[in-house]
Amino acid sequence: MARHDVPAAMRRELQGLLDSHQRPELFDGILLLCGWCGGGVDGLRSGKLPLSIPRAHDCREILAGSSDRCRRLGLHQPGVLTVSAGWGRQSQRNPAMVYWDDSPDDICRRFGADNGIFLYQQLIADKISRIVYLAGDRRVETEGINHSRRVAARIGAGWQVKQKRLDWIKTLTGNGGPAGIICRKSAGQAITLPDIVSDG
Repeated sequence: MARHDVPAAMRRELQGLLDSHQRPELFDGILLLCGWCGGGVDGLRSGKLPLSIPRAHDCREILAGSSDRCRRLGLHQPGVLTVSAGWGRQSQRNPAMVYWDDSPDDICRRFGADNGIFLYQQLIADKISRIVYLAGDRRVETEGINHSRRVAARIGAGWQVKQKRLDWIKTLTGNGGPAGIICRKSAGQAITLPDIVSDG
C-alpha cells in the first residue's frame, strides 16, 4: 500500500480491511504489519478481534529487523531514502513519487524550465543524500536494486544495499514477541500514538 504520504487514505483503506476480516470463528486476532507511518494507523480499531501492531515508527524499522538496527544503519537520518522490493511498485502509485523516474529534462518539458528545475530540486535532488536498498533475496530483487542504484547516480546521492532482517517479523508472527515490541489492543480499542511510539 503506497499511502505513507496520505495518512487519511491509508487509515481508510486499513480500516476497511480490518472491518472486512472480523471473523472470530476463523481468527484469534489480527496482526497489522506496519508502523505508525505518519499517523496512518491512528484511530484504527478491530471491532470483534484483538489487534496487534509492532511498536515501530514505520516499515524501515520492521524491515531492518529492529528500531535499534534501523538507528545503527542511519535509516532515519535526514536525506536518507530507504527503499525495498515494494518501492518499485509503490513509485508507480505514490503521489510523492510521481516524478521519481523522470529526468530533470522531462520535468522541465512538462512544467517549463524554471518550474521544472524548482520541482526537481524540491522533490528529489536537494532532499536525498543517500539511498539504502533493504534487500531480501538479492537474486530476485536485481531489478529493484539496479533501479535504486541508477536513481542514486542520477541525483548524485550515495547508495548502499543492506540485508533485510526478518527477526522482528518472525518474533511477531511466531510467539507474539515480548510486550515491549508489540502493541496489543482488545477488540474495539483504538490505536493511538503513545501505543506505538514511545521514548521507552
